[in-house]
Amino acid sequence: MIKPAFLKAQMAKAKARRRTPSFLRRLVAQAIDATARAHYGEAYSMKCLQAAKALQTALDRFGIGGRMWMGAFCSVEVYAAAGHDTWGGFWGAEHHVWFVTGFNELVDLTTGDN
Repeated sequence: MIKPAFLKAQMAKAKARRRTPSFLRRLVAQAIDATARAHYGEAYSMKCLQAAKALQTALDRFGIGGRMWMGAFCSVEVYAAAGHDTWGGFWGAEHHVWFVTGFNELVDLTTGDN
């Protein structure tokens, strides 16, 4: 069990350094990732809004906060079996949602599975 005093120390560390401590990053990301994968299964990568909202809720509890952003997203998709790469993402009528912490750290849990 994680003791409240340890979490308070992590919150103080975050405020002093203006950066989310690695322990809190791992704790929040692992909890949201595991819960979303268990709940949404194969549809997990399409649940960017839900993941971003969960991040906002968790980081608000730690006093870090932040905001959700929505817009176009484009990245390289590499297909090792096919031997080629291409552009992939969300644009046009589609959208993507990600989260930016109160310290301007970009967090996007679902992109790696798109």
